[in-house]
Amino acid sequence: MDATEHGPEPDPDRVVTVQLPGADHLLADARRADLYAALVVAGVPPEAGDRAAVDALSLAGSEAVAAVTRWLHTAAR
Repeated sequence: MDATEHGPEPDPDRVVTVQLPGADHLLADARRADLYAALVVAGVPPEAGDRAAVDALSLAGSEAVAAVTRWLHTAAR
């Protein structure tokens, strides 16, 4: 079955990007969970005062969270 059976290929100039409400919040939640998991795996139990830092980092974006989790995994070796 080839792609033309479902219609023409999409025109990149006419593609509409839709931002779902709350999507940023869901991504931040996932990044926050990744950070907490990386801390625990690295043997660094999060303390009560760490929440503000984890929240701020989770809002910094996927690249920042990936770097921090990579650093934690490297340090835990």
